[in-house]
Amino acid sequence: MSENDGAVADAKQTDRTVAADADGHALDDSLGFLVNVIARYMRAALEERLKEYEITSTQWVVLQGIAESDMMKQTELGRRVELDNATITRQVDRLEQAGLIRRNQTDEDRRTQLISLTAKGRGLLPKLNEQANEVNRIARRRIRTSRMNRLLADLRLIHDNLRDNSSH
Repeated sequence: MSENDGAVADAKQTDRTVAADADGHALDDSLGFLVNVIARYMRAALEERLKEYEITSTQWVVLQGIAESDMMKQTELGRRVELDNATITRQVDRLEQAGLIRRNQTDEDRRTQLISLTAKGRGLLPKLNEQANEVNRIARRRIRTSRMNRLLADLRLIHDNLRDNSSH
């Protein structure tokens, strides 16, 4: 795709108005519908690629969340990866059983456990990230970097708007 083709595609997209009338709107113009469908496609593609490692996409997110902070409390991890307490507990239990993470008691409070990656988890994570990056590359095809950066910035704003408005 040439730069000019990209500009034409931008213009066509910009000229298209988002239709919403008193009766509702078309699914193709619904942000919620499109984000949901895209998330399902991306999750399915990632799940397929992670099968050989016997890891789910949710478990990959938990591993990546731990890796970004090296060691963290389970409650902090749940907040970071936006999973409820029951789900994060289940995922941490499974990852611990698989030998990918460990729970470490703190000296200050023996009830508080810090979660960290094991050597096995650290060794596996780059392979999992490679699979996630491939799914992202497929999704980003034919989208210029500047447009993708803008899309990501807009999605972060939408995320924040909805999180700030959430009762959770």
